[in-house]
Amino acid sequence: MKKSLSGNTWSGSTWDGKSIYTKKTQEDDGTGRLYTITANFRKYPCVEDSIADHSAYLLGAMNGSKLRYAGLKGCADYKKAVRIIKDGGYATSITYVEKLVGIIERWNLTQYDVKEANTPATKPIAKRTIHDITKENLSEVPRSRGGNKIEFIVVHYLGVPNADNSYLYGGGYGGHYNIKRDGTIYKAADPKTGVVWHCGGGLQGSGGHSFYQICTNFNSIGIECGVCYTDTSVKDASGDSDQWYFTTETQESLVWLVAKLMDEYGISADHVIRHYDVTGKICPNPYVKNNRLRTSWTWDEFKSRLAEYRKSGGYDSGATEETTSWYRVRKDWSDAASQKGAYKVLENAKACADENPGYSVLDSDGVKIYSSKSAGQETPTVPFLVRVSIDDLNIRTGPGTDFSRTVRYTGKGVFTIVEVREGPGSDAGWGRLKSGAGWCSLDFCQKI
Repeated sequence: MKKSLSGNTWSGSTWDGKSIYTKKTQEDDGTGRLYTITANFRKYPCVEDSIADHSAYLLGAMNGSKLRYAGLKGCADYKKAVRIIKDGGYATSITYVEKLVGIIERWNLTQYDVKEANTPATKPIAKRTIHDITKENLSEVPRSRGGNKIEFIVVHYLGVPNADNSYLYGGGYGGHYNIKRDGTIYKAADPKTGVVWHCGGGLQGSGGHSFYQICTNFNSIGIECGVCYTDTSVKDASGDSDQWYFTTETQESLVWLVAKLMDEYGISADHVIRHYDVTGKICPNPYVKNNRLRTSWTWDEFKSRLAEYRKSGGYDSGATEETTSWYRVRKDWSDAASQKGAYKVLENAKACADENPGYSVLDSDGVKIYSSKSAGQETPTVPFLVRVSIDDLNIRTGPGTDFSRTVRYTGKGVFTIVEVREGPGSDAGWGRLKSGAGWCSLDFCQKI
């Protein structure tokens, strides 16, 4: 499209506001005679953005206080739609309507007209697998749910452009469940036993928050969704931007997961809410802005799909939570960012570790079962005995000085170590005490 279209502005534009290219184009003087001008046109990083902006323009361009193409949205008659566009001043050609209608009819383009994609689902949503990684997050779950009943499901978005997340953040922030942009579902914390920090905090803005201090971290389940952003080059973006959107895969998995959790915990549809409904935060952005950018639905459309899906029989009760063991290749269990891969076949995991000096193979419980041949240090066979000769060797809640102290010491004596992990603050690694008291630095222990 041209850079400037009669000074019109519209919401949902995918253009960055500055990228252009210049070319010659022909205009009609109103009598059928053509003349050539040189004009600036909008430049997009991909054809999808160009199409999206063109559609947003036709649906949202204003002429004063009125829509320039009023009546176009929802129009199912292609001849009438083309006439609306022409009468709105889109093209100067006096034969625009005849030419466009002729192309539509010549190539039978109406065969591609289908029921609007953002309406309630009529086809079954495919079976999902929930990848259970709760064991990897146990140290991050801050509190037990105690006797608090689960009454709400709160939907969030990640808030990082074109990104996904599977795990809890340090301190227990994030969702019990995470849905990636490809629709993959991860269970980061068990809602039955763990509270995570996902919907607390003070009020933000002037909208939403109808469930403020009614829905809390202690009576809700949090679901965090990976999200896309139109400008794939940015690493950060405003939460108030209208350029965030969800993939269809993410949203269909969200329907499936929410339906499952509603049935499992007896949660009513009016208690399926957004973070926005608790604190007023623009989260999840696509379901607060409700601008239906690209593949995003609106919040009402999501709720409609959810209702239709449950009415049709609900989620597939045969879906599974994955419990198959995975062997992960990392520098250390706590360093998830270093992961080279995850394998179901142990020998493949060992081969990957051997190709990456300093890396080890860890099982689903985080126990190191193999180190790369050139790592320089073999993992001790457990259990084994150690002697402590100092009074004040700290016991920590996890393998590293980045874990808190238990305010207890081992004291002098002989102790049994049942697991060894690498971690900051100890060259020899950290040993887990058989007593269950916690972890101690092996730098101060003598193996017997």
